[in-house]
Amino acid sequence: MERSNFIPNRVYFEQRKPDDNSACLGQDEFVQHVLNSLKALSEFIPATHLFSLVRTCGTLHTRCGSEDAIHWATHHNYSPGTPLTMENIGIHAVSIAILTGQPAIVAGYQHSMLLFQGSTSMCRPVFFDDQLIGYLGLSFLTHIDYLFAIPLLEQVVQKIESDLIHSRHQMDTVQNLMGQCKLTKREKEIAVLWFDNLQRYEIAQTLCLSEETVRSHIRNIYAKVGVTSRGEFIKKFSTK
Repeated sequence: MERSNFIPNRVYFEQRKPDDNSACLGQDEFVQHVLNSLKALSEFIPATHLFSLVRTCGTLHTRCGSEDAIHWATHHNYSPGTPLTMENIGIHAVSIAILTGQPAIVAGYQHSMLLFQGSTSMCRPVFFDDQLIGYLGLSFLTHIDYLFAIPLLEQVVQKIESDLIHSRHQMDTVQNLMGQCKLTKREKEIAVLWFDNLQRYEIAQTLCLSEETVRSHIRNIYAKVGVTSRGEFIKKFSTK
């Protein structure tokens, strides 16, 4: 899929053909890298802003941003699972990016919905190995000179894409090593997330398990790997 740079005030677009090979966001690495990057970045953005991580199927996966923006999103039921396609919200940077597969910006009254007309929205597709894996949206809830935010969002997405490549290579190596420890499929899933520094409750939420089940699996993993702590576990696979 051909990529392009941001086009300011882009409200005219061509329908993008659906990608039959693209599935809803399911890459744990993608979600974790995005959240880690955005949580750190949000502290340094003075304006009221909201980041939206969107699945390839067009629904909101998660959101983060300034406190006022989170309150606004909660008040207006802009929450995980919200559909953000053109059919649902009309003209918006996210809906345009979904249709075209290209970056998009929409300012103020160019938005179809009254809800978004006091904001500026922009969105950039995210790729891994040239495959679309999601969208990252950034909205400012006041009228701003959005030109400063264009390179910001572009740099964030490029860093996420770069980190994903590095992480995937690292995780492939780790998974191969874990395979030598006779871990079950579920144990390997948990072990990879544990190695990637997720907490038990985060692993439980990611895999739709109870926290106690995750705790039990980790004990079994430690026994098979031959370690007694997380530090030993990470060191064992980091130093090989």
